[in-house]
Amino acid sequence: MRYKSYSTCDSQGRSQIKEIYEISFPKSEKFPFWVLKQCAKENNVRLDAIIDHNTDKIIGMSFLIFYDDIAYLMYVAIYKKYRNKGFGSLVLRDLILRQVDVSILLCIERPSAKKEDIKARRKYFYLRNGFYETGCFIEDSDVEYEFLSSSKERIITENDLKKRYSCMTRNPLMKFIIKNSFDNNINFID
Repeated sequence: MRYKSYSTCDSQGRSQIKEIYEISFPKSEKFPFWVLKQCAKENNVRLDAIIDHNTDKIIGMSFLIFYDDIAYLMYVAIYKKYRNKGFGSLVLRDLILRQVDVSILLCIERPSAKKEDIKARRKYFYLRNGFYETGCFIEDSDVEYEFLSSSKERIITENDLKKRYSCMTRNPLMKFIIKNSFDNNINFID
């Protein structure tokens, strides 16, 4: 896998990153794409194309925010036509290997108890690719989420969760937009 910054991609590459993002996440769980582009100008934020080194084709996208000893993987997606070919597992393992000095955190919709639930399958995918349960569950905009970590010992604090959005940018206007895009009151749940 190779990663190429959005800012260094040509217009076709930028369009592909945006398309992968737009079709991979529900509207209720994503920022407008222009917000990601603007935040990616910060030194601690990465909006990347994921490129298969064998074919040199863009197969996915990722959006990471680095703060303290955390890399918050806000978005990662594989282009639909490349799914179920092992790329998602390769990307996750590669991200973990590249981030040796930090814990990677990610947030998934809390799965139900049913094994056939897509949310449960998604969680199992992350668990078998190097992530661990943290026991941290929150409610945000009436959706329940669970946090997973690449570090087995990671204890997630309220400060860790608040910083995931506040560290996206130093721009006051952008901070205001981000703060008002999602519920900024963190409601921990059991």
